[in-house]
Amino acid sequence: MPLEGQWTRQHTPIRALPRRTRRTLAIVAATLVTATAAIVAFALVHSDSAGAGCIRVAMPSTMGAGYVHACGAQAERTCAGQLNRPGSDPFARAAHAACRRAGYPAPASTG
Repeated sequence: MPLEGQWTRQHTPIRALPRRTRRTLAIVAATLVTATAAIVAFALVHSDSAGAGCIRVAMPSTMGAGYVHACGAQAERTCAGQLNRPGSDPFARAAHAACRRAGYPAPASTG
């Protein structure tokens, strides 16, 4: 059974709504735009990319992917430890690429 006045309420244009309802819609829209802008700005400032002298390598883990993130001396030790690993190892390939990007010695890519 249809409710009384339902069709009229559903088909009323926004400009015909009362001032209080339009103001509420404008506040909600402004809040959503502001929140979206803040989230985008936060994501850009706190991006997940490795900085200068840092490496970030994804590796298989028991819970999916794990990440090795190292900077400075720790990154240099990690890269030095990967020098002798075979290029057929997926983690070693990713580590070699990350080390080259960060400026640490790494074997040249093969194939």
